[in-house]
Amino acid sequence: MLFAVHLFSFGVFCFFLWKIGDSFVNSMVEKVRESLKVIFEQVGYLIYYHRNMKTLLTEIEKLGIIKKDVEHSVLEAQNNGKRIGDGVYSWLKTVDRINEEVKMLEDEATLNKSWLNGWCPDLISRYSLSWEAKKKTQDVIELQRDNTRYILADFESRRKVMVEIMAAPKDDSINAIGMCGLGGVGKTTKSWQLSRMTKGTEALMFGDDQQCKEGATKGTADSASIAPTWNYDVFLSTFRGKDTRNNFTDRLYRALVRGGIRTFRDVNQLRKGDEAISSYLLEGIERSRVSVLVFSENYADSTWCLDELVKILECKTKVGQTVLPVFYDVSPSDVRKQMGSFGEAFSKLKERFKWEIDGGGRVERWRAALTEAATLSGWDLHDAAKGHESKFIQQIVEEISIKLNHKYFSIATYPVGIDSKAEHLNGLLKIDSNVVLTIGICGISGIGKTTIAKAVYNLAFLKFDGSSFLHDVRKAAKRPDGLVQLQKQLLYDILLKEKVEIRSVDIGINLIKYKLCHKRVLLVLDDVDHLDQLNALVGEHNWFGLGSRIIITTINEDLLKVLQVDEMYSVPELRRDESLQLFSWHAFQQDHPIEDYNEISNDIVGYAGGLPLALEVLGRSLSNEASMALWIHALENLKNTPNDDILNILRISFDGLNDDGQKNVFLDIACYFIGMDKDYVLRILNDCGFSSEAAIHVLTERHLLTIDKNNKLKMHDLLRDMGREIILEESPNNPGERSRLWFHEDVNEVLTKHSGTGEVEGIVLDFLIVKDLHFSAEAFAKMHKLRLLHLDSVDLTGDYEHISGELRWLCWHRFPLKFIPTRFHLENLVALDMCYSSLTQIWKETRVLYKLKFLNVSHSHCLMKTPDFKGLPSLEKLLLEDCISLVEVHPSIGNLSKLVFLNLKDCKNLVNLPRSIYTLTSLENLDLSGCSNISLSESLGRSSYSIPRGLPTSLSNCMYLTELCLRDCNLVDAIPSDIGSLSTLKILDLRGNNFICLPDTMTRLSKLRTLLLSTCTRLQLLPELPENLSCLLADNCWSLERLPDVSNSQTRPSFMLGSCCSLVEIQVLDKLESLDALEMGHCNKLAHTFRKTGFLQELFERCMSGYLLPATDIPGWFSYQSLGSSIAFVVPHHVIIQGLTLGILYSSNTAFTGIYSYFEVVVTDKTKSLKWTPPINVEIPLTREPHLLVGFIPHSSLGNQLEGGDELEVSIGEDSLVVKKCGIRWVYEQGVKVPCSNDQQAVIQYTSPLYGHVAVAPEDDRYGDGYVQGLEAGPSRDAASSSSATLCYSTP
Repeated sequence: MLFAVHLFSFGVFCFFLWKIGDSFVNSMVEKVRESLKVIFEQVGYLIYYHRNMKTLLTEIEKLGIIKKDVEHSVLEAQNNGKRIGDGVYSWLKTVDRINEEVKMLEDEATLNKSWLNGWCPDLISRYSLSWEAKKKTQDVIELQRDNTRYILADFESRRKVMVEIMAAPKDDSINAIGMCGLGGVGKTTKSWQLSRMTKGTEALMFGDDQQCKEGATKGTADSASIAPTWNYDVFLSTFRGKDTRNNFTDRLYRALVRGGIRTFRDVNQLRKGDEAISSYLLEGIERSRVSVLVFSENYADSTWCLDELVKILECKTKVGQTVLPVFYDVSPSDVRKQMGSFGEAFSKLKERFKWEIDGGGRVERWRAALTEAATLSGWDLHDAAKGHESKFIQQIVEEISIKLNHKYFSIATYPVGIDSKAEHLNGLLKIDSNVVLTIGICGISGIGKTTIAKAVYNLAFLKFDGSSFLHDVRKAAKRPDGLVQLQKQLLYDILLKEKVEIRSVDIGINLIKYKLCHKRVLLVLDDVDHLDQLNALVGEHNWFGLGSRIIITTINEDLLKVLQVDEMYSVPELRRDESLQLFSWHAFQQDHPIEDYNEISNDIVGYAGGLPLALEVLGRSLSNEASMALWIHALENLKNTPNDDILNILRISFDGLNDDGQKNVFLDIACYFIGMDKDYVLRILNDCGFSSEAAIHVLTERHLLTIDKNNKLKMHDLLRDMGREIILEESPNNPGERSRLWFHEDVNEVLTKHSGTGEVEGIVLDFLIVKDLHFSAEAFAKMHKLRLLHLDSVDLTGDYEHISGELRWLCWHRFPLKFIPTRFHLENLVALDMCYSSLTQIWKETRVLYKLKFLNVSHSHCLMKTPDFKGLPSLEKLLLEDCISLVEVHPSIGNLSKLVFLNLKDCKNLVNLPRSIYTLTSLENLDLSGCSNISLSESLGRSSYSIPRGLPTSLSNCMYLTELCLRDCNLVDAIPSDIGSLSTLKILDLRGNNFICLPDTMTRLSKLRTLLLSTCTRLQLLPELPENLSCLLADNCWSLERLPDVSNSQTRPSFMLGSCCSLVEIQVLDKLESLDALEMGHCNKLAHTFRKTGFLQELFERCMSGYLLPATDIPGWFSYQSLGSSIAFVVPHHVIIQGLTLGILYSSNTAFTGIYSYFEVVVTDKTKSLKWTPPINVEIPLTREPHLLVGFIPHSSLGNQLEGGDELEVSIGEDSLVVKKCGIRWVYEQGVKVPCSNDQQAVIQYTSPLYGHVAVAPEDDRYGDGYVQGLEAGPSRDAASSSSATLCYSTP
């Protein structure tokens, strides 16, 4: 109407102008025409825009319905264990993107509202928006068409199979039904139909081929009832109004989704009038495991909500759905009684339905439903979190996850050994701490780092504001813009916003810091292999809010050290029993091997070496092999050709090495040096041109190599096989063209056919595999790069000149010649090892070998003299052990200024030593044990002692000597006082000699840690011992009468005094606060000491590691006691266990002086079906007299897996010993109080020599006697006041 008025006025104005003049009128008409054109164009734009937008919104709604159907199909497929094609996920992701873009169009349309009450905003902008809407409509329609390939299926082609399946329950011979197939083909639907047919009887349902096969092997024994299939975890029912929908409900929904909880929420707009609840929504309710009802002030104003409520409670009754109410700003009482503002809304609703047919009945159903729902256990905002919405939501999500037993990640089909590791790592997270912590998980590929990280993530992710698990960072970072995509993924996971624009890594870093600096997040970076990845994702702690936790898994430990992580966890290999269990699950679908397969299963488990990946792969590969012969054949094949699936994973670590030098060092060790001394190998490989020290460091940091406590190089067998497989790839069909040869058949072929080439750098041929082989030296002629050669019992004929002069390592055991040929080029040799050779002399004339550092000719029984050492200026180690024909050591040995190790052990015919040997200023280790014919005093310059067999006084010149071994050297009468001048000595071995005493100067040996005096049968007295002595081994010193005062000791020493039958006085316990271990078997003259009141209790407090004494019974302070060799008991609740003390009363049917044995202890957790064999490292003398062994078993040796209520059994075994009685006593952390009988509380606090501060809480106050002729074993009040123990009682 307004527009018509404007047109009429305009017409009048035009008529007036026409009257003025034609020219002017024509001009004005033209202008008006242009104006009208613009007006009508803009009106057209507006109409066109609204039409396109309406079409777009209609199509997007249709697409939303289709998307729900696709999601249902996907969920069904996932529930059945099937992988979903990438196309489905791509389609769903595209739908989400289109939805987001449409929402942006709508948002843009609401901007710049102007005239006509906002109906017609900026018209020009609507032109471009209109085209965008049209384009999006086309995209939506195309997506609808694409959908047919995912959710439509031809059921006609499967009708025959389905008929057979439905007929199966009627066949009595069938007790298990398995269904497998692609996701979405109808397995779940048929399982529902089957469940209705079986009416509660047992049936089986499986999701894929492997599961069906496993189910078939189990039969009815493992059958389980078919339960309802839930498509959703939670149905979220809430009032669709302003009071909750746009704030609390949205945040609750996002929190549930972030927690990995599949949540159904109606996303449609407000319903009109009393529109009936849709079938789509009814299905959502029926297929949800839990329904969450959000009651708000206006909830009762919506018939839609009330109909949902009735349906939800119906499902609660019929299918056992869990219903959880949430009371948001409304009282549960008001909901139950329909009172207050909630009641007012319900009253209005009641009036609306007053005159409708069945209106009253409908209202009553609503009233009953409200009353029932309000009585259910749920959450009240004001009570649960004192009105704090964020904490309230977190509490709801956590409790729902607990009820669902929800895990964000699926961990493993058989998670053997995972739970204990995850719990340990979860403890390192220190969830309650408010600081930002970074935890590193490192280990070899395939050891389970990712699996453990997932398990920890499941335990902790709900406790954070947001969380993200970035899988396989190493691989993802290599893709185009890989780091940028990872940054986007991190922000999306935590912020739950897909549209994050990041154009560069630097921008991403700033966004992460800006967006997350106030959020408490859990972030897992899986398989990181480069520092750039860490810098881009978790550069510094201040990027994240207080209390955040960052977990990093990597094979490269160096990265964690550079990042300075707060905690580092190196994943250990599975124990043998865990390995067998995991393998058995995959091979036999049970936790142990089937009959007749135990031995071969153990062989395979041994091959896998505790690597979970290998155990799983091998178990699955053998699960279908029916015969033992096939298993044996498969094991033999594994030894020759390792499994590719395993090697490909392990090779990731090798391929990640930075340079060829590191790779060459790894390959050399894998082929030749496993089990050898690290320093020995370093010297050899350094001279090969490698930076071997740096390389070995990198290899250990990447867990490709380990170094044991004896400095030996160790490598997992599968890593060794992986390295050797890499060598085989160099030339699969021609071994002569490979760089390294180790397989005896390949070496035999190359040396026989003379097919070796210039590619060969190393060869090993061991006689234990191939015997009596003879080759020509000419076979080595072409191998001019040969640097590593290991032969055993090999006879080479011809000219040795053909062997490469590049040799750095020559190990030739059982060398057949009497001397090394002159034409054998050894100029570059670093190590020469010719043990067990036929050499009479090493070479005839003096050889000049400037690089030679190691010379070992031990066990060469024909060797009569050493070479002239003038040509070996770099020699560091000389080993001549067991050269029984050796009569002469060349005097030039004194020129070896770099010699640190000299071994002349058991050179029984060696009579004289050159004087120069004691001028070796660098010498650290000298072993003369077993050289019983050396006239030491005659061969040394300073013979101030007249004893024919005595210690050389000039040893004082060896100022760096750290270890001196003179065992069985027939030393008599006394040891000269000059020994006190060896100020650097750490180990002194004098066992098996005949001296009577040691000099008082022994106390000057300030660095002496170990003194070995066993079987010095004439030794009567010991002087004051050095203060740093940690081990005194003096067993079978039959004449020893007393031990000296050791009150000045600065350590917790061990005293091994077994069979010191003359020992009548021991001041150790009176002066020392603590001991490491004490062994006094057969010390029968000390019985009076044992009878002292409180002695044994005090001894237990001071000597935690263990002791052994003559005894007649187990002390009463052992809480659990049992006759025989086994004992059963239950782990107490509410304590932190440090370990347990084991008491064993035993004797032997026969007695053998000087013969010792060890107990084998087995601890079985019957509750968890776990078993351990912790070591009790105390030697047990074989004696007919009863003895008591007390040993400590730390909780760590039981995997830290004991929990309150676990039923345990400890059994002790040893064929040569009889266990009369055993006892157990718990050891708890300091200050723990455990209820005692008679309502007492008792805590004994002390310091363990091995395990720090601990406390022993006795469970009763009865201390039995009967210990060595009835002596009392209980604690005395004197003991309570001593400095070594505090005994406190408090009686209520």
